[in-house]
Amino acid sequence: GFNDNVYSFILTWEQPQAGLVKRYKLTYYEKVGKNPDVELFDMKTGKLFLKRVTYNLPEEELFIGNQVTIFARQMNIQEFGDARTAERFASSNLMVVVPFEPKLVSYLLKEVAENQLQSKLEDAKMLAFSRSDARRLAGLSGDSRTAKILESPSVLAINIRASGKHISQEIFEGAMQQLQGNVWYPAFTNHTQALAAVFAGNNGLESAKRSTAQLQNCSACVIKAHAVQAGHVPEIIGEIFGAGLSITALKSLSLTRVESQEFLEVYKGVVPNFPALVDELCRSRVVAIEVCGEDVVRRLRALAGPIDFSIAKQIRPHTIRAKYGTDSVKNAVHVTDLPEDGVLECEYLFDILDR
Repeated sequence: GFNDNVYSFILTWEQPQAGLVKRYKLTYYEKVGKNPDVELFDMKTGKLFLKRVTYNLPEEELFIGNQVTIFARQMNIQEFGDARTAERFASSNLMVVVPFEPKLVSYLLKEVAENQLQSKLEDAKMLAFSRSDARRLAGLSGDSRTAKILESPSVLAINIRASGKHISQEIFEGAMQQLQGNVWYPAFTNHTQALAAVFAGNNGLESAKRSTAQLQNCSACVIKAHAVQAGHVPEIIGEIFGAGLSITALKSLSLTRVESQEFLEVYKGVVPNFPALVDELCRSRVVAIEVCGEDVVRRLRALAGPIDFSIAKQIRPHTIRAKYGTDSVKNAVHVTDLPEDGVLECEYLFDILDR
């Protein structure tokens, strides 16, 4: 056919009920200006699992540690299938870790990642590394002195991708200087390995798989797909910090339609646009946040503003939805509505989905 390039990736698919993890080889046929073709081989049986078919799988989603949905199956990208694929995709994704402190987190996301490196946030995760895991990961940097950053009580790890051209080592490391030592990043050739260890759980780093969620006196905030894609994550996180609230857990994730419906179940039959709200939540990656503080559910709801975007714009112009929403479905964030649902929603996002 008229392929421009062919790449391959190793994917895993978990079937928790059966306790199985199956491995597949994804062959990705890039076609300029069109959706690519995909094909899946079962690596255990050596048989074709999905024959070549055109499927909307954007290349931005092809990075180690990401979860992709292929015909309703959620699969994890574990590694690159060959050297050519690694060369094409590896250097596009870079990992940075900072202590989870409001000023550092905001500066990294906005000033460094977005403005200086002109990159896109692909993945983010709040972590608390054990001392041994911090030291193992620090080994990928070539500078053991940086291990103390990874041993902070909690850290934010991000996976950024160059918009368009690759980011050179010189430009990347120059931007890292802005964080004045309050930052950890791997040696330039080790980014793929570091991303796999932290985001795909490939390196036996047990503490990278554990959530920092407290699951008490909390409220959930989910930054919706459109706001993530528009680059509003730094501003929305800044709004939460600015209101004097604490962020105690954070992660990027992809929800299936079933998971979106389960999460929004209490709104079924209550809001007129329920199907559209479900669609927006599972359309592409979202950022889930556990927020804590005194009277947190009410305060976070006030910060988010009215659900109806046009009302928010008119009577609460300084709220998150008024500033970063575009309509009543793409209204920037979902936040917990009732005090008794705060713990339930956070448990769903940070415990049940991880099982």
